[in-house]
Amino acid sequence: FIQGIGYHFQWILELTFNTQCFEQAGFYDAAESDEAQITWMSSWTIFYWAWWIAWAPFVGTFIAQISRGRTVREFIVGNMIVPTILTCLWLTVFGGVGLYNELGSIQNGVECGPEGSDPPESEFDGHTILKLSCVSKAEDMFFLALSVLPLAKAISVISMIGIITYFVTSSDSASHVIDILTAGGNVEPPKLQRIFWALSEGAVASVLLAASNGEEDGLVALRTASLVAALPFCVVLLFECMATYKTLLIHTGELKPDEQIYWRYDLFECGQRFPLIIFGLLCPPYFQTRARLKIIQHEETNVNSNYEGQRDSYDNEEMNEFLKDSDYANNSIKYIWITGYWLFWALCIIFLFLEFAVTGFFEMGLTMYLFYFVICIMNRTSIKTYYGIDSSHIIFDLCSWGFCCCCAVIQEDLQADEIVDLSIKTKPLKLQNIDTNEQDKDEDSVTESQKAEKASFLQFAPENAASDANKLDDIPMDNMDTE
Repeated sequence: FIQGIGYHFQWILELTFNTQCFEQAGFYDAAESDEAQITWMSSWTIFYWAWWIAWAPFVGTFIAQISRGRTVREFIVGNMIVPTILTCLWLTVFGGVGLYNELGSIQNGVECGPEGSDPPESEFDGHTILKLSCVSKAEDMFFLALSVLPLAKAISVISMIGIITYFVTSSDSASHVIDILTAGGNVEPPKLQRIFWALSEGAVASVLLAASNGEEDGLVALRTASLVAALPFCVVLLFECMATYKTLLIHTGELKPDEQIYWRYDLFECGQRFPLIIFGLLCPPYFQTRARLKIIQHEETNVNSNYEGQRDSYDNEEMNEFLKDSDYANNSIKYIWITGYWLFWALCIIFLFLEFAVTGFFEMGLTMYLFYFVICIMNRTSIKTYYGIDSSHIIFDLCSWGFCCCCAVIQEDLQADEIVDLSIKTKPLKLQNIDTNEQDKDEDSVTESQKAEKASFLQFAPENAASDANKLDDIPMDNMDTE
């Protein structure tokens, strides 16, 4: 168990990102593997990955219902940590038994017999062992490994009870969740309807097994269907993870939705604008260019209106400096952004069409789309910064452009129609006279914030500066401006 944990942490990064891309492309060591290595990733690892995602709505709804009233800590410990530890112990014990049989048989030089025959027996360190690799099915390996243990029949019976319990509880929970969904979200649906769904699931499973007639064609079809069904749930799960994170922030008080600034239209509202999303899917650079030009026009309008009447305080150099610091200044930067929009999108489309003539351009097209994707995320972040939108996380931006780019680009274009009042950014700060000995002798005319501001300055300022500040009390400051 200890060594297994060490191996797990040693190889977790490599195994997490390993897709066996070279093996799937046909590169493998013929001395150690065969052509089955090409399809192993898709028929095994990806199948279980998709299987877990396909089960997520059922298991999530069921666990959420039975976990009502528990704290988040109790949920994590009871539903994530404890089952993981028990699974690790189970795999360590029975996986160790299987390895003991297999490695012992290899040590004894045992070879497999004809196909379909029982695995050969041998002895290792005084124990009877079997070469489990001579059996093709995993369920046969499991019960053969149990057969060489003490109290083999009792352990087999307990294992069968555990397997039956697993299938019964899984079917029951799945039927319950389907019943809730078909009953319109009613957490206490009719019992008869629940029995109907349970019988329907059993009938479908029985038909698939009977139609296969001992072959795996029916099960392969089921696996393919699970892969197809799991793909859209990948997007849903990403949004659910972020929604859960934001919900926890709201409950802890770290996030206050009423104080946040949102997009003018959400993605679903943009998706309802049917003619626009079609054009957004075919040519998103057009909407990105239009949005940037509209914001630049708003920027110039705001700056010119806010500087009107203040030409004496600001000269042209200061105005140009303000425009230069803006992300949407009307200078050569806008041409760089617009060129980036159109260049990478055009190269992506061109390379994808060239794939029909020359093999290899498809990968180049994907590379160009990756560069375009990065530019889109940077552009979206710039728009959020300009409008002060703080309700959208970077992961939401990645998901928006990764899975519904047509809605995202329409959302940005519609947001650019809104004009932001930049008077706060450009309006100079006027210092008012806060000395009560001058124009106003009435104490009520001096606000508490002005008193606190002056007291704070005198408290923390150096001695010389404080004395100079007291002298300023005799000087009227109503007409003094500063940036």
